[in-house]
Amino acid sequence: MSLAVFYCLANILLFTLLFIYSTSYIASKSNKNKNIIKHNIKHNLEKIYNLNSYKDSVHN
Repeated sequence: MSLAVFYCLANILLFTLLFIYSTSYIASKSNKNKNIIKHNIKHNLEKIYNLNSYKDSVHN
């Protein structure tokens, strides 16, 4: 009987740890993708600004 209780508790602990690890892994991947998107937007805006600044300086 005590072996069955130990087995159940071990499985509960295992699945709890697996759930915590998987959710933290998914959250970290999600944040990394958001940071990449923010970096791309910033880089594109800098390129647009530099092009506009160059065109403005040519026209003047």
